[in-house]
Amino acid sequence: MKTYDVVIIGAGPAGLTAGIFSVRRDLKTLVLADPGTQPTVAEATIIDDWIGTPGINGPELMKKFKSHAEKMGVHTENEKVGGIKKSGEGFMVQGEKRVFGAKTVIIATGARHRKVQVPGEKEFSGKGVSYCANCDGPLFKGKRVLVVGGGDTAATYALLLNQIGAKTTLIHRRDELRAVETYRKQLANSKVKIMWST
Repeated sequence: MKTYDVVIIGAGPAGLTAGIFSVRRDLKTLVLADPGTQPTVAEATIIDDWIGTPGINGPELMKKFKSHAEKMGVHTENEKVGGIKKSGEGFMVQGEKRVFGAKTVIIATGARHRKVQVPGEKEFSGKGVSYCANCDGPLFKGKRVLVVGGGDTAATYALLLNQIGAKTTLIHRRDELRAVETYRKQLANSKVKIMWST
């Protein structure tokens, strides 16, 4: 079993950045990438809010992240993690095929978009179906847009899309939003149409 100062679970922007910081501090570092998934940012059609990379798409941005991390000496391996156990003063990270020892473990597994599970969602992902208003919002200026959900993310996305100039409708399955009061007030004072109990 190989032992590292730091094992980072997740090879998205946060995991690779943590890897760079660890390597710069001369810590023996390993980043584990789940070969069955891709970072959420890799799904973005266009990213205009990452400084120095205007108009880049998600897959290209991830290539830049990986290249930067490699140049800094970050070692990445494809290995799905199944568990972490305390072991003495450190940890054992259980992969599908191997076990890694670590003094410190950083979990940088990111977030996943909630899929709506409707016909055509998968086929039109990146071609009209989007999960990131910050990334893809400008593509919808002047178009009719549906935002599904009732929490903070749905509310902020609806407000952002409305601000960009999309004709925005928020669809929620209940008769009240879970979003914080601030967002509910902003929605009430905006042009966002809300369809309740849908």
